[in-house]
Amino acid sequence: MEKNNSLGQQQKKSAILRKKLALLHEFYRITDLMQGTLSFENMEEFNAQIEQRKKLIKSINVLNKELANPCNTNEILSNETKNNETEELESKIKLCLTQIREIDQKLQQDLKKNYNNLIKALSTLRVNRQAVTNYFKKNKQSHAFFIDKKR
Repeated sequence: MEKNNSLGQQQKKSAILRKKLALLHEFYRITDLMQGTLSFENMEEFNAQIEQRKKLIKSINVLNKELANPCNTNEILSNETKNNETEELESKIKLCLTQIREIDQKLQQDLKKNYNNLIKALSTLRVNRQAVTNYFKKNKQSHAFFIDKKR
């Protein structure tokens, strides 16, 4: 009886891991798309992709909570009940997470570079604006009259 219960929990864990892997593949795809969107500087689409990633993170967190469920703790912690399928799924999940991390780090570097370029552009704009206002500034002196004393 206990073996059947353990087998059922193992199948449940495998199903959860498959769902998590599918969500992580989708997360990877969106992260990869974000890199292209950032290079085209389409910030509206970039923000929409960030929202999609937030939703996926919430879904993945729900699955992680199911995996960490107290009734499954004994089964998760024991190495002897792990089968080949769950080990394979866990290794695929780790591989997918490392790939996502690599792309995400590149994405963060590109965002920092774009941010620094934007700061430089704003600084240049501010300096140019001050130059224009100083150039067109009206003289604060009152108008004077020229009197010709030779006449």
